[in-house]
Amino acid sequence: MGTLNSYHRTKRIWHHGTPCTNTHQIGALLLIVATLFINRLWDHLPSALHNNSQCSIFNQDRSHRKLAHFNGGYPSWPERGYGSHLSLKIYVYDENEIDGLKPLMYGKEGVVDVDICYQGQWGTQVKIHRLLLSSRFRTRKKEEADFFFVPAYVKCVHMLEGLTEEEINQTYVEVLSQMPYFRRSGGRDHIFVFPSGNGAHFFTSWKTFLNRSIFLTPEGDRTDNKNSSSFHTWKDIIIPGNVHDEMTKNGAALVEPLPLSKRNYLANYLGRAQGLKGRLQLIELARQYPDKLEAPDLKHDPPDKLFKLEYFEHLRNAKFCLIPRGLSSWTLRFYESFFVVCPHSHSHSLSLFVLFQF
Repeated sequence: MGTLNSYHRTKRIWHHGTPCTNTHQIGALLLIVATLFINRLWDHLPSALHNNSQCSIFNQDRSHRKLAHFNGGYPSWPERGYGSHLSLKIYVYDENEIDGLKPLMYGKEGVVDVDICYQGQWGTQVKIHRLLLSSRFRTRKKEEADFFFVPAYVKCVHMLEGLTEEEINQTYVEVLSQMPYFRRSGGRDHIFVFPSGNGAHFFTSWKTFLNRSIFLTPEGDRTDNKNSSSFHTWKDIIIPGNVHDEMTKNGAALVEPLPLSKRNYLANYLGRAQGLKGRLQLIELARQYPDKLEAPDLKHDPPDKLFKLEYFEHLRNAKFCLIPRGLSSWTLRFYESFFVVCPHSHSHSLSLFVLFQF
């Protein structure tokens, strides 16, 4: 026992041949504390010690922009990128400037109907691209851009034309090889939209090429199917799924919410079973309690298919909208239920069984 304790007291951590002792660790801690103390002291200096006129904190201009100024003793917002006057510059790659972008947007044969992609649940890949094309933050000069947006509709192309993951992977690698600004930053300032449950995994080599890039995705957890997550909270952004414009536009919506007193069902689930246990249990419960739970066994095709208007008419007709997970963690129904003012929950069949007894 004495030998073991002696080992722990004398153990050294080596890094590049230099031992890291307790003295080094204490010194590093003291340096951190001193830095925090000096920063706090500076923050509380009387304003009289500062120049009342506008003067720069820094003598040099970093990255061709002024970082901050003192105004009456308090720092003002930087001139670009933050605060009440957002002036980010985003460059949007054109489909004709890089070989390979068109196949990622329109398929190998170039026949994918983008308007169909726009209306689908993964339409954010098209919608965000179109919004940026007409945005006041768009710049056509790469040298002044803060960020770069890479348009691609790979989920839609995969579904409509059958572009394989291998083909998607090869095309992405080809596209990235033609982007000098991507190589310059290691991809840190490049934005990609991955709107489906697969996330960035549609690009199978994303860990090699896009591990520093910014992802816009509706799902932050992919560990369930892929054993690793492509979402990182320090750089990526969760976006909503694509809800039909008729539900979200200003003015009269396609379907108005119903008062709770006029809703016929306690709860509903309106989706395909996909062989998933939780969804199958809901469909079975609906057969047992048809006056309380609406959960038809929906299919892709008529007559067991609800089209857009029918779907929202049914969705608004329950006091609770049940949203069991699908093949991935997220589902569009979560966002759709907001627009018919339907409280939503990831359902648990046992709890519902108890609820329906009353």
